[in-house]
Amino acid sequence: MTKSIKIAKKMLMQKNSIEKIHEITEVSIKEIERLQTEIENLKK
Repeated sequence: MTKSIKIAKKMLMQKNSIEKIHEITEVSIKEIERLQTEIENLKK
């Protein structure tokens, strides 16, 4: 019983870390796009 609880906790933690990574990636992509736009504006 306790073993399955440990496995479930581990899976939950992995899921959370994957979601965190996904959030960070999305934020990074938005930042990069914003910077690219700024660079394009500077070139004009």
